[in-house]
Amino acid sequence: MRHDETFADCVINFYKTIKPPKKLPSGVCVLNPYTDTAVSDTVTAFYKKYFNDTNKRIFLIGINPGRLGAGATGIAFTDTNALRQCGIPNTIPETQELSAEFVYRVIEEYGGPKKFYKHFFITSICPFGFKKDGVNFNYYDDTAFMKSITPYIRKTFEIQLSFGAEHTAVVLGKGKNYNAIRKMNDTFNWFEEVLPLEHPRFIMQYRRKSADEYCHLFVRMLNGIASKKKVV
Repeated sequence: MRHDETFADCVINFYKTIKPPKKLPSGVCVLNPYTDTAVSDTVTAFYKKYFNDTNKRIFLIGINPGRLGAGATGIAFTDTNALRQCGIPNTIPETQELSAEFVYRVIEEYGGPKKFYKHFFITSICPFGFKKDGVNFNYYDDTAFMKSITPYIRKTFEIQLSFGAEHTAVVLGKGKNYNAIRKMNDTFNWFEEVLPLEHPRFIMQYRRKSADEYCHLFVRMLNGIASKKKVV
């Protein structure tokens, strides 16, 4: 981040200029919403509203954008319903994502978007989502693909770190996503500490009856990290 740039400026410029990875495997396509004017306008409005300062944030790191969340709106774990909750008008076609539903439940319990986004930046380890045979395809779903895309992930994620990242990060996904990011962090030394939480999709699909308990757990953990890092 340059001294004359806000966190919002950095994020907006990142998504305006980023190029998707090349040479994808047969049958895999990129989800790139950022070429759409409605998405670009929405991304600008969202980050200008909540990140228009030079504060560092604690990164919450997902897998890669899904087709109903950031793959459509351009904002991590945020569908069109969540945009309404944030007071962001938009003309993006209606989407509903289970992960976004849970994340915004957490955000509301934390104190609402204004308070939450003052402390946290939600993103994905890979900035673009993928589809294969019409469904979401995760960067770690194929070993050869993951190996080939790791240099791209490193390059684009280190740009995101330059926005202003705290030394502790939270990975959304206790299994493959956490293991992959932990190994990358061991290699590239991005964070002093990387902590796992269950992925919101897993909670809403397989543990929905316990969603309130998970929500409380998320908020307690995030409050603890913010207090430890003296985020105000």
